[in-house]
Amino acid sequence: MTISKSQLGWSALIGIVSVAALAGIASIDRLDSFGIVLLPGALAAAVFFPQGIESDHGMAFLVLAAIFDVVLFVAIALFVFRMRGKILSRH
Repeated sequence: MTISKSQLGWSALIGIVSVAALAGIASIDRLDSFGIVLLPGALAAAVFFPQGIESDHGMAFLVLAAIFDVVLFVAIALFVFRMRGKILSRH
């Protein structure tokens, strides 16, 4: 089964908006625990920057973590779209 451009486009939009919204919510003092959802991207970025945000290239670490988070959310959204398509095609 191939991935259509519209599925990929919607998945990319959902991934970018989700990460941006979660980062915005996590920057609020009382809601900072929402940042735990963005931890997989930070863990993947830590492979390249073991010191994390305290490394010499802290901004590159944050950008790489955001990219990994977006890719993860895009993959999840694409999976949901494909499963939804399979279920709808049966009926």
